[in-house]
Amino acid sequence: MAIGPFNTGRDVVLDVTTPTGPLRLPTTTTSWEAKPKYKEIESVSISGENNHASIPIGWTGTIGLDRTDNSVDAFFATLEANYYAGINIGYATITETISEGNGSVSQYRYTKVSLRLEEHGKFVGDDRVQVTIGFSASRRVPL
Repeated sequence: MAIGPFNTGRDVVLDVTTPTGPLRLPTTTTSWEAKPKYKEIESVSISGENNHASIPIGWTGTIGLDRTDNSVDAFFATLEANYYAGINIGYATITETISEGNGSVSQYRYTKVSLRLEEHGKFVGDDRVQVTIGFSASRRVPL
């Protein structure tokens, strides 16, 4: 839900699809961040003129959530076991749906996504356990 002209964290919905099916994110997903990556090219001609170019080379980011069950833990344990068993690990996709302040909807698909468990969580008495999933993607395509 947007507040006035501002998007808030409540405006985004994520769907993560893996070769084995959807990865069900808990309803306690607390954060989402995606950042573009670029290869920077620089050239200085003999006349002293500077030339620059930024070539897109993918996206990286994180999904933060509170641990409410073992679904994410089990997914990454299976992924690790499959890797060591010599089973091919395919790419995932992430579909990002944003409810805009003007009532429209924007959608983007992150393709050739490699998922990783960045933070398993710190278990402390009387506190929530926070988990972080990291990702690298080849492209972000508007839908």
